[in-house]
Amino acid sequence: MQELTILLSLLAATIFLKIKFREVLYHSQRERFAVTFIIMVIMISWERYSTTRQIWVYPGTGGIGIDLLGLPIELYIFYLVLPHFVFIIFDLVHKREDNVV
Repeated sequence: MQELTILLSLLAATIFLKIKFREVLYHSQRERFAVTFIIMVIMISWERYSTTRQIWVYPGTGGIGIDLLGLPIELYIFYLVLPHFVFIIFDLVHKREDNVV
């Protein structure tokens, strides 16, 4: 449950930064969907491969307890929220460095 709280906090921070600084990361909804879809496919494929090979495992009592395709639902939320958060932070830092120099 703690992981879900952290993910929701990251989502709130992402929305706040996007509104406050009027960040526009994508040129269209199609581009936003494509980038998110590519990240999801790559990362979920990697997770599925790793859990199938038992490189790592997810304990059953660690999160909400809902699994989708053998992976915790929190993992899917993580791969939806975190990349967008990182892209916004990167863009803000990049703009800040351009203004300083």
